[in-house]
Amino acid sequence: NRSDSNNSILTLFDAFCFEPIPYRSAVDEGATHVLVMCSRPDGFEPVTKPGIYEKGVAPLYFHSHGHSQVAKFFQDGGQQYLYAEDMLILEKAKLGKVSIPPPKILYGTPRTPEIQRC
Repeated sequence: NRSDSNNSILTLFDAFCFEPIPYRSAVDEGATHVLVMCSRPDGFEPVTKPGIYEKGVAPLYFHSHGHSQVAKFFQDGGQQYLYAEDMLILEKAKLGKVSIPPPKILYGTPRTPEIQRC
Protein backbone atom coordinates (compact mmCIF):
# COMPACT_ATOMS: atom_id res chain seq x y z
CA ASN A 1 0.00 0.00 0.00
CA ARG A 2 1.01 3.60 -0.49
CA SER A 3 -0.68 6.99 -0.30
CA ASP A 4 -1.40 9.11 -3.35
CA SER A 5 -1.36 12.93 -3.50
CA ASN A 6 -4.81 13.01 -1.82
CA ASN A 7 -3.53 10.90 1.09
CA SER A 8 -5.85 8.03 0.17
CA ILE A 9 -4.49 4.50 0.42
CA LEU A 10 -3.77 2.73 -2.87
CA THR A 11 -3.48 -1.05 -3.02
CA LEU A 12 -0.61 -1.97 -5.33
CA PHE A 13 0.37 -5.33 -6.78
CA ASP A 14 2.36 -6.78 -9.64
CA ALA A 15 1.08 -5.92 -13.13
CA PHE A 16 1.46 -9.60 -14.03
CA CYS A 17 -1.86 -10.08 -12.25
CA PHE A 18 -3.85 -8.48 -15.05
CA GLU A 19 -1.46 -8.24 -17.97
CA PRO A 20 0.88 -11.24 -17.97
CA ILE A 21 2.65 -10.09 -21.12
CA PRO A 22 2.47 -6.27 -21.16
CA TYR A 23 1.66 -5.49 -24.77
CA ARG A 24 -2.09 -4.79 -24.69
CA SER A 25 -1.72 -1.61 -22.64
CA ALA A 26 1.05 -0.41 -24.97
CA VAL A 27 -1.30 -0.76 -27.95
CA ASP A 28 -4.12 0.84 -25.98
CA GLU A 29 -1.86 3.82 -25.24
CA GLY A 30 -1.09 4.31 -28.93
CA ALA A 31 1.86 2.05 -29.76
CA THR A 32 1.78 1.07 -33.42
CA HIS A 33 4.44 -1.63 -33.07
CA VAL A 34 5.24 -3.91 -30.14
CA LEU A 35 8.24 -6.18 -29.70
CA VAL A 36 7.64 -9.03 -27.26
CA MET A 37 10.53 -11.17 -26.09
CA CYS A 38 9.52 -14.51 -24.63
CA SER A 39 11.55 -16.19 -21.89
CA ARG A 40 9.67 -19.48 -22.29
CA PRO A 41 10.85 -22.13 -24.76
CA ASP A 42 8.93 -22.85 -27.96
CA GLY A 43 6.12 -25.27 -27.28
CA PHE A 44 5.59 -24.08 -23.69
CA GLU A 45 1.98 -24.62 -22.61
CA PRO A 46 0.85 -22.48 -19.66
CA VAL A 47 -1.12 -24.13 -16.87
CA THR A 48 -4.75 -23.01 -16.77
CA LYS A 49 -5.77 -24.79 -13.57
CA PRO A 50 -5.58 -22.43 -10.58
CA GLY A 51 -2.82 -23.39 -8.15
CA ILE A 52 -2.08 -22.47 -4.54
CA TYR A 53 -1.25 -18.84 -5.42
CA GLU A 54 -4.47 -18.32 -7.38
CA LYS A 55 -6.69 -20.24 -4.95
CA GLY A 56 -5.15 -19.07 -1.68
CA VAL A 57 -2.45 -16.42 -1.60
CA ALA A 58 -3.87 -13.88 -4.07
CA PRO A 59 -7.51 -14.14 -2.90
CA LEU A 60 -6.44 -13.73 0.74
CA TYR A 61 -4.43 -10.63 -0.16
CA PHE A 62 -7.20 -9.06 -2.25
CA HIS A 63 -10.00 -9.93 0.19
CA SER A 64 -8.00 -8.40 3.05
CA HIS A 65 -7.65 -5.18 1.03
CA GLY A 66 -11.32 -4.96 0.09
CA HIS A 67 -11.06 -6.22 -3.50
CA SER A 68 -13.40 -9.21 -3.52
CA GLN A 69 -13.97 -9.17 -7.31
CA VAL A 70 -10.22 -9.28 -7.92
CA ALA A 71 -9.96 -12.19 -5.46
CA LYS A 72 -12.65 -14.04 -7.41
CA PHE A 73 -10.82 -13.28 -10.68
CA PHE A 74 -7.80 -15.16 -9.31
CA GLN A 75 -9.82 -18.00 -7.81
CA ASP A 76 -11.47 -18.52 -11.21
CA GLY A 77 -8.08 -18.64 -12.95
CA GLY A 78 -8.64 -15.40 -14.88
CA GLN A 79 -4.98 -14.39 -14.88
CA GLN A 80 -3.96 -17.80 -16.19
CA TYR A 81 -6.45 -17.62 -19.05
CA LEU A 82 -5.11 -14.20 -20.05
CA TYR A 83 -1.60 -15.65 -20.07
CA ALA A 84 -2.69 -18.63 -22.17
CA GLU A 85 -4.43 -16.29 -24.62
CA ASP A 86 -1.31 -14.13 -24.81
CA MET A 87 0.81 -17.17 -25.59
CA LEU A 88 -1.57 -18.19 -28.41
CA ILE A 89 -1.58 -14.66 -29.85
CA LEU A 90 2.22 -14.50 -29.75
CA GLU A 91 2.47 -17.88 -31.46
CA LYS A 92 0.19 -16.58 -34.22
CA ALA A 93 2.24 -13.37 -34.43
CA LYS A 94 5.25 -15.39 -35.54
CA LEU A 95 3.40 -15.79 -38.85
CA GLY A 96 2.76 -12.06 -39.32
CA LYS A 97 0.58 -9.26 -38.00
CA VAL A 98 -2.14 -10.00 -35.47
CA SER A 99 -4.99 -8.02 -33.94
CA ILE A 100 -4.43 -7.22 -30.28
CA PRO A 101 -7.34 -7.76 -27.86
CA PRO A 102 -8.25 -4.79 -25.64
CA PRO A 103 -6.39 -4.64 -22.32
CA LYS A 104 -9.53 -4.18 -20.25
CA ILE A 105 -10.95 -7.69 -20.75
CA LEU A 106 -11.04 -9.66 -17.53
CA TYR A 107 -12.47 -13.10 -18.15
CA GLY A 108 -15.26 -14.03 -15.79
CA THR A 109 -15.07 -10.69 -13.99
CA PRO A 110 -17.57 -7.92 -14.60
CA ARG A 111 -16.03 -4.49 -15.13
CA THR A 112 -17.09 -2.90 -11.84
CA PRO A 113 -15.96 0.39 -10.23
CA GLU A 114 -13.85 -1.76 -7.88
CA ILE A 115 -11.97 -3.26 -10.85
CA GLN A 116 -11.72 0.17 -12.52
CA ARG A 117 -9.72 1.42 -9.50
CA CYS A 118 -7.36 -1.55 -9.72
